[in-house]
Amino acid sequence: MIDSELNELRKRKTKRIILWTCGITATAAIITIFTILGLSGAQTSGGG
Repeated sequence: MIDSELNELRKRKTKRIILWTCGITATAAIITIFTILGLSGAQTSGGG
């Protein structure tokens, strides 16, 4: 393999890892926010 080809593959792999990390982090954050909102909403409606 040529060095430039290896560099391209490495760049693609890095990009994919970054995208995956961002996606997983965003999903986890959204789930956490919805969970907190759901819990606080249930507490206020249940207590009132």
